[in-house]
Amino acid sequence: MSILSVTQNNQALNYVRFDARFAIATTVNVVAMAIIMSIMLFPPLSAAIGVVGTVALFSAATTTIIVNSTALTIIGSYIGSEETQHLTTSEPVPANSPVPQDVVAQENVPEIVLSITVGEAENLQQKQNVVHGFLCNGMINGKCVVFYISSNQWNYLKITDEERVCGQINLANHIQDFQKEPKKPFTLMHFGNGIKTSCDRFGEINQLIANNFNGPFLLFSLYNPSHGLRRDLVRTYRERHRKATAIVRKMREFMVWLSNQIDESTLWLGMAHSENGVITKRAIEGMTEDQQCKIKEKLHIFAAGPAEPLAQTCAAKVKNVYSDSDYVAGCRTPWGCCQKFKAAMDYKIKFLKSKCSRHNRRLWFIDHSFSSPTYQSALWEWVAKRTRLSEKLRLTTS
Repeated sequence: MSILSVTQNNQALNYVRFDARFAIATTVNVVAMAIIMSIMLFPPLSAAIGVVGTVALFSAATTTIIVNSTALTIIGSYIGSEETQHLTTSEPVPANSPVPQDVVAQENVPEIVLSITVGEAENLQQKQNVVHGFLCNGMINGKCVVFYISSNQWNYLKITDEERVCGQINLANHIQDFQKEPKKPFTLMHFGNGIKTSCDRFGEINQLIANNFNGPFLLFSLYNPSHGLRRDLVRTYRERHRKATAIVRKMREFMVWLSNQIDESTLWLGMAHSENGVITKRAIEGMTEDQQCKIKEKLHIFAAGPAEPLAQTCAAKVKNVYSDSDYVAGCRTPWGCCQKFKAAMDYKIKFLKSKCSRHNRRLWFIDHSFSSPTYQSALWEWVAKRTRLSEKLRLTTS
């Protein structure tokens, strides 16, 4: 059921009223900010206007917070069960707890389809030691999704006789082919995007990651589709209130599938930005105990400005980082995403001094982009450390 389908019943009136208030409050806030910006840019304006503008900004911000919270609560309560379903626990499922209903279907290994033609596969085989990636439509258990896949090990791709006959190759059946580099440790990576990210932008971020990585790798990422700012915010709100949205279920199935594709010597790195932090967290919480054990043994997570930080118990290693100017994630505000987790012993949260220039920030003061120097420098420092430790462990055990 979509948000618009709410108008089919008598409760639609309340929805429209609160949606209107949400829009009005946001508009007032923007106007007030424009006044303040004008005063900052043009000092000759009178002090009286400055005082009025400041009061207006404070009032609008307070109104926005109250109305947004109320509106999102009501909007979220009306979104149909086809989009979301409840998780029964907020923490990883204990061994003696009943398995949530949406977890039962996860007992079997999910089916991933990522088909390309044999001709395309043969072209990829020619790209020896060359980083090449692309967006591709695929399916997870019969549901259409978009993947991004990139590697510098395409020459290891093997095409079977059966695939040559049918003319199609499912790349998901060939993940093991990439893990054949005998001289260097192999790294499997995946990236998850946040709200309001276009498919093209998703591809650009993945390509940025691929181009900056040193060593044999496969980058295999699942796109978190955007349905517009308002619907994305509602979805994030529901995920933060422990709802398993459609993308949470798909991410869970994707991660479970990946955990079954990895060799013992392979380093598995997961990168989550913004909303994808809480998506990944809910996905892991909804797994069975055996599935969680595989995640905790293999997966290393880097969460940049996550909508909700991840506990150290979610994976083998977890690092949550927030820019001190990341006002989207709200690290500097009392209602921020990470405030109630800062004192928890099982959460590792690091605050970074912003390295992003004013010109490259959103609205000249928000440093939230995954591609910003703040998060990129922290990411590659973390990747280098994880790679060194993996190589040291491989040499010790070999």
